[in-house]
Amino acid sequence: VESDVVTKLKNRDPQFLAEVFSDINPYMIRVLSGHGFYGEQAEDIIHQTWETFFTNLEKFEGRSQLKTFLVGILINKVRE
Repeated sequence: VESDVVTKLKNRDPQFLAEVFSDINPYMIRVLSGHGFYGEQAEDIIHQTWETFFTNLEKFEGRSQLKTFLVGILINKVRE
């Protein structure tokens, strides 16, 4: 249930966050490699993506999948 995802994110549930990071970060690395970003540069963009996400967490309402929402932020970071 997506509302459960939102609740766990807002509560900063450590176990849930560890699962999310291990699931989504490799995907973001693949997306970034397709845009020519590798290694430390890719890690920096991923860090900025998560930082932006948690700074603006109230905007995530669970209407889209978490991965989709994060990749949207990631692509905006690439454009910057």
